[in-house]
Amino acid sequence: MQKDDLEVGASGSKEAFEFLVQQGESKVIVVQADIFESDQEIHKVVSAPGLPAAIHKFTKREIPCNHKIYTLEGLLSYINSDRCKKENRNGVVFIGKHEIVCDLAYQEDVSRIVRLPLDHSEEFMALVAISSFRGPKELWRLLTLRLSGCIPGELYTQIREVDVKASKSENIKIDCTGVTSGESSNRYTVKMADGVSEIRVDWDYKGRIFECFSEVSEIELRLELDLRSDGLKIALHPRDLERVLRESRLAMVAEISSQLPEHFEAFEGEYQGD
Repeated sequence: MQKDDLEVGASGSKEAFEFLVQQGESKVIVVQADIFESDQEIHKVVSAPGLPAAIHKFTKREIPCNHKIYTLEGLLSYINSDRCKKENRNGVVFIGKHEIVCDLAYQEDVSRIVRLPLDHSEEFMALVAISSFRGPKELWRLLTLRLSGCIPGELYTQIREVDVKASKSENIKIDCTGVTSGESSNRYTVKMADGVSEIRVDWDYKGRIFECFSEVSEIELRLELDLRSDGLKIALHPRDLERVLRESRLAMVAEISSQLPEHFEAFEGEYQGD
């Protein structure tokens, strides 16, 4: 019991209770009964030696919460639980670039926050990896182990059948004195092993973006080949990636909104409440 908790009471007794609290004698105060309780306060019958029993009103002090949940299903289950429904507060959900934040008591003094990290899916992280130049063996390993079913299998075949050929050419010059000079250079050509088929450059990714969201997104890819001193390097560059990421977040807003209680809303954006 604290001094600030003592708000009203029987005539002449409030000052006495405050004196006892100040002297560290709160242990002698006896709660005889609870007679009323609401979400904000509780009324109790209390007494102390030498003082008449009195009714006092105590303000409930709400404990802030800052929870972290790891699945979208878990987040929606918590928001729709009896605990949150009983509070009947206005809540908001913000879907940002890196996390989902739910404020269970929006624009109130108490902090009641639930967070869900927006981790990228394993297949999307593999897609980011192949956007950097890699050797054919390493690229093939990523495509078969982490991107299986997300990119057409024909790409696996094309990578195995790409053929790099080198040819040497020489340029000889003769000046008016009859002295000759020459220089040679290597030329490389990249084509399919059969010498007929063209190398396909446009591909598509179909897979999840976020680990917690099952919706499948489609991303256009452009194949690029680079001949370096250590051999052929291949990259698949995502096209219009920011648009696809935003569309996935907006789809998440729609999915979450359809399962929120009436006094909750969902938005795309970053939470700035704390």
